[in-house]
Amino acid sequence: DFKASALLFGNACPLVSIDGNPMVHSAEEFHQYLVPPSVAKQASETDSKKVKRSRRQQELYDRMGKGNPRDIIQAASSCTEKDLYELLRLAKRPEVSVSSSSELQLELVKCTAAKEKAIATKNYLRAEDLAQTLDELEALRETYPSLEDLEKKETDYKKKFSELLKAKRYNDANLVKRKLLSVKRTIMKERYAKPASTQAAALSSLQSLQERMNKMLALAESMDKAASEVVQDLEKADLNVSPTCLLKISSGDILDFEHDEGLSGVICWTNESCDLTAYDTGSVLLEMGSPNLGEEISSLDALTTTEWGPVKCATGEAVTVGPRNFGDLVARFVFLAVPPLSPSNDDTEWDRHTNTGSKPTTDAEADALHYLDTGLRAAVRSSFRNVKTTGVETVGVCTITTKPSDDSDAYSRSLNVVLDTIVEESKRTSLKKVHLIAASGAEANLLIKSAVEKGLKLVKKEDSGNDQQ
Repeated sequence: DFKASALLFGNACPLVSIDGNPMVHSAEEFHQYLVPPSVAKQASETDSKKVKRSRRQQELYDRMGKGNPRDIIQAASSCTEKDLYELLRLAKRPEVSVSSSSELQLELVKCTAAKEKAIATKNYLRAEDLAQTLDELEALRETYPSLEDLEKKETDYKKKFSELLKAKRYNDANLVKRKLLSVKRTIMKERYAKPASTQAAALSSLQSLQERMNKMLALAESMDKAASEVVQDLEKADLNVSPTCLLKISSGDILDFEHDEGLSGVICWTNESCDLTAYDTGSVLLEMGSPNLGEEISSLDALTTTEWGPVKCATGEAVTVGPRNFGDLVARFVFLAVPPLSPSNDDTEWDRHTNTGSKPTTDAEADALHYLDTGLRAAVRSSFRNVKTTGVETVGVCTITTKPSDDSDAYSRSLNVVLDTIVEESKRTSLKKVHLIAASGAEANLLIKSAVEKGLKLVKKEDSGNDQQ
């Protein structure tokens, strides 16, 4: 089936490795990337001819060998970097998973809004993915007609049934009657069915509260008391990522980047058009690096051109400009990376996917968070992959999150994905220092606490000569 095909392909493809595509480092990650939560929960396919797959699933399934183990291994073994890139590019497309007219209408509204935002923020490849998803959703109107359409069909069947009875065409009347009863059952289902998100939210409210309490207790128990006292109010700290690499955490913006001697660079979050003027931090960076930074970005080749404009870097990827003297910037390299979030850190729509701290309430919401996690991870990995090839010794990077909020699971989720991936990727480079810059002192404190909980050791003043404690 589809899930087994993805796992076999991931295991057989030599490019699925730490040194391969930054989106997937292992067969398990490849499987998870292609199989979002909505697909993972589906029953295993027993008859591939009868199973109903989404367009996304079917295209991926066909490219991976159409379920034949020998063909899957052959396709995976002969897979080129371009083939894998295109496969993973296709996998970014949102999965379609609806089971009623009400769910269909809800997803159409959400998907339309997401597409409009992607166009407005110049993330044009994402807009193309959403446009294809919208086409697939629109095609499902025949499968899941609206309540108004069903009621009209019911009226037509009643009229036809009456006419057949009057004409004494009883066999034909019985056929129409069966169709009429089927439509009536569907109407009753749609009329009394609540959206899946509403049902799940109502059924899981107590469970949600319990989960949050358990989460808080587990967090409290996991923290070492002595370390907790040390970092309780700390908003600036140095931590050891490896014997040769230091992680500095503080608050501010990318202009507060503290570099040491040697070659340095900064990671700048942007959109798929690499238009830094779309965000305040990017505009300031562009002005400080003037005129060379603007010239370098303008000279970047376009990956493709869409109906809305050119794309210079896809979501989850990064491009490098430099080395060059960028005006007042101390960095000789600028790494432009495209996350699935707005670089202004003000996205709020992701919070609805977590029901204020609880588990996602629909398949679509679970898939959205899956896209958030994998997109953030890929963007950070791609950035550090580029850093590794330049010989940069010190790099600065700001956090990229949803809108900061104490009760937002999406916010803490995005913060931790970025931290975990930076720590993981820093160990694979020759970097001597990574300066992670939080949006506020409170956010810096959260990062420091999280880093200590993950096992990173604080560098004391007498060890480093710094004044972070």
